[in-house]
Amino acid sequence: MRIVIAPDKFKGTLTAREAADAMALAVRERWPGAEIAIVPMADGGDGTLDALGGANVSDEVTGPLGEPVRAAWRLDGRAAVIESAAASGPFAPGQVTVLTDTTTTFVHAAKVFGPQKGADAALVERLTERLRADAADWAERFGLDVSIVPRSGAAGGLSGALLAAGAEVVDGAAYVAQALELSEALAESDLALTGEGTFDATSIAGKGPGHVLSVAARHRVPAIVIAGVVAADAAGSRVFSMSEVVGAEHALADPADALRVTTTQALWQLDL
Repeated sequence: MRIVIAPDKFKGTLTAREAADAMALAVRERWPGAEIAIVPMADGGDGTLDALGGANVSDEVTGPLGEPVRAAWRLDGRAAVIESAAASGPFAPGQVTVLTDTTTTFVHAAKVFGPQKGADAALVERLTERLRADAADWAERFGLDVSIVPRSGAAGGLSGALLAAGAEVVDGAAYVAQALELSEALAESDLALTGEGTFDATSIAGKGPGHVLSVAARHRVPAIVIAGVVAADAAGSRVFSMSEVVGAEHALADPADALRVTTTQALWQLDL
């Protein structure tokens, strides 16, 4: 058996690497002689810096509230990997490539993400008006209307601001997968394992696990998803919830063990 293990982070509990290691324990219990390739995934959000090799430089930048923030980033030759989730300071000069995990447009960012952050309907409308005003201002200043460009609403509209200033905006999961040669690994595999903390419809449309599933399908490789919680709109015969298998309390108290146990159960149910 040749198996690719390519989970995203389980936010708040496990990094992508820690999740992959827990899954690998289950694989070795099921198939002791299996060849395992571990490809910790990310999609442009937090965890992307670690997936691409981790930080090797640290600098003080201006944070989103104007206060100094110590932020770690990675320098590979002439390319810099900066995670906006760590600090929203000034960017390195030259070509900027923005990795995004959603296709949401700039003017829809508040409606999509505002309620997740606690914004009520009135505040969402105020934020949307601000986004429209910003887009109009940038269109006049930079000659590009970002208001309805796909992916311009990522990170609350940060990607749209960078796009207006000349950055390239791309699919984050696809970028990371290419950098880590995920497709090449899957082409030689018999099974793929992926997962994240919450697996729902958005996971399939732009997130790391969704991209892994897409590439696995292209290579006709069966794939299993293990998640802390699985939403009804993403349920399937090869999608397993840690909360359902071991209980929510165990999943939160010892996520690595819960992931191992759930992955073990999934592998024994798989007909290969």
